[in-house]
Amino acid sequence: MVAISFDPGHHTGFAWVDNQSIKLAGAIRAECLTDDWLNSLVITAKPDIIIIEDLPINRPDAITAKIFNQLSRLAEMWKKAGTTIKLVKPGTWKPIIKNRPKDITPHCQDAVGIALYTISIQDISK
Repeated sequence: MVAISFDPGHHTGFAWVDNQSIKLAGAIRAECLTDDWLNSLVITAKPDIIIIEDLPINRPDAITAKIFNQLSRLAEMWKKAGTTIKLVKPGTWKPIIKNRPKDITPHCQDAVGIALYTISIQDISK
């Protein structure tokens, strides 16, 4: 299973994971996160699933909300093109995933963790 995951924020974490193998992971500043960049990542990775961490319930800041809304808008298009879209509640996956890389930024770590968590629960549900 190929997954792309996003942890929206001022420095949005992203991860491209193919069957538990990290192909690409990083963080991108909010002002650099364009629709073209996001679409290029999706076109290149050809994911089976795209996972977006949902907004926290404790009133997210304006930039995080803006990035989440941008990803949600694009997710509708990706869904129409046949890609599965999943929202993951903040913190849901953290107690389960212990093997996130430690040598990368926190948002990047979270994006990797979100992808690994989702792949693991998808494999269990088959």
